Amino acid sequence: MTPVELVRDDASRAVAVRRARAADVRGIAALVNAWAEEELLLPRSEGDVARALDDYVVAVDARGRVLACAA
Repeated sequence: MTPVELVRDDASRAVAVRRARAADVRGIAALVNAWAEEELLLPRSEGDVARALDDYVVAVDARGRVLACAA
């Protein structure tokens, strides 16, 4: 899957959507667990995310920080 650039006007605001990578595991787990605290998702450990990594796509900023995910 090729990253899809969603915002092009400013490099600091660029967002790319791509398949998740091992380096994204911590960010995905943090994001999912933040919503789990709101009782909107089930919590996931980093191990859970790592085992299902091929199921995830992420939206990342120019620095590679996970902004959103889907599985």
